[in-house]
Amino acid sequence: MTMSFNNDMRSKKHLSGLLLCVLTLLASGLAGAHGAPEAENIPSQRLTASIERTPRINGFTAMIIDAPRPAILVTYRGEETAMIQGTEGEPFLRFTSQQVMANTHSASWHKLADNQPGEGRDHDIAPGETNWVEVSGSGSYAWLDPRLNGELLQHAGDRTGAAWSIPVVSASAGTTAVAGRITSIPVR
Repeated sequence: MTMSFNNDMRSKKHLSGLLLCVLTLLASGLAGAHGAPEAENIPSQRLTASIERTPRINGFTAMIIDAPRPAILVTYRGEETAMIQGTEGEPFLRFTSQQVMANTHSASWHKLADNQPGEGRDHDIAPGETNWVEVSGSGSYAWLDPRLNGELLQHAGDRTGAAWSIPVVSASAGTTAVAGRITSIPVR
């Protein structure tokens, strides 16, 4: 008797699961009969970025965050300091395993800050001047780097995309780079 009770409970679970699947299919069919919702301002292209090379710096990793505009995430667990250079070769981000600091006088930082409400450019900056502020209390930081935007593609004229490179400096490796390609894919 116990065995048949267990089989009955198992059968009820399977039946309820099957019923849920059938109802889900019916509901999606009804919704589909009315057509897809209308959408406006859909871009015709989507940017994608890939990493083809990372610096040989112990504890340094980088990955692309796939979003409407690609971002880059760097995590650093090394023992020395690693520094990301900005678009004009200036000090931009400084990584340790404990924190990430941003140079608020960097041209790359200003390109990010100009897109943030309430932020602006310091107008009295001497060339080469740095002002470091903490932007992460860990060795990880993600940002929308200007080198990963679609402007590169306008000049490439190549279906395989355009090459991008973000210089990284460390005492052990010298100047090296995170590098890859950015491409534009049609939205369907």
